[in-house]
Amino acid sequence: MAKGLISKLERLKEIPPWEWPKDARETLLAALDLEDAEAREAAAYMASALVDEEVAAALLVRCMEDPQGQVAGACAIALGPSLEEAFVEFGDGDEPDPDADLEEVAFSFEMYQRVRDTLKRAYEEEARPKMARRQALEAAVRAPQEWHASAVRAALALEDAEWTLTAVFCMAFVPGFEAEILAAVESKELPIRRAAIMAAGEQELEDAGPAVLAMAADDKIDFDLRVVALEALVGINPPGTRDLLLSLESGDDKDLAEVAEEISGQLAMLAEFEAE
Repeated sequence: MAKGLISKLERLKEIPPWEWPKDARETLLAALDLEDAEAREAAAYMASALVDEEVAAALLVRCMEDPQGQVAGACAIALGPSLEEAFVEFGDGDEPDPDADLEEVAFSFEMYQRVRDTLKRAYEEEARPKMARRQALEAAVRAPQEWHASAVRAALALEDAEWTLTAVFCMAFVPGFEAEILAAVESKELPIRRAAIMAAGEQELEDAGPAVLAMAADDKIDFDLRVVALEALVGINPPGTRDLLLSLESGDDKDLAEVAEEISGQLAMLAEFEAE
């Protein structure tokens, strides 16, 4: 049974979620109970593509009860995208927005509240593994609440590289950390700098514009970091952005040209929206 489930997981990894077979949901739910922690972790991350009421409930149970921090954390992270979509529709009140489009939400308002409450508990229980707590916070901020700002400050105060990375990641969703983002953009730690650039873009931090634009234009830096910088230009759009994108679109690097074209398209759509 276990070998069969693991084989199914391996097959699912090889194809995009929209091509998964009808029994993929049942496969992932069953795999969350396997003894193999690596398989449970993989199933948790993959379940993000199939979140509904039952899947959300299963992920929450394992988020709190799985003995492996990596698995518990993966279960939390898997809920993040659906939680963010639910926040857009349900809002932050004790009752759902009457205009909420339920077809855009993976689960009920009651489950939405349960997810938020459970992630908060998962973060606050200090006896839990660091990874589980970090990823619970990283998922929780996808639906902003007042306690998130103090949690980010607490993570920074620990002066721990892993907690700092979590804090900077969360700054993309939690406002009020402009100075911290600007400092992290200059970090020597590549993961922290990447998270800071993403946060600068999400928060539309104009003061980060020159540094982000310089990284987007630097052909000597890490390729993935450069792509992140290019993507952040959508939110910041500093002077010189259009010229850089045009030069990359006509350049010899096909990968960068494709990214630049996509960014140009997003900026054009934003300009049209703002003009309406």
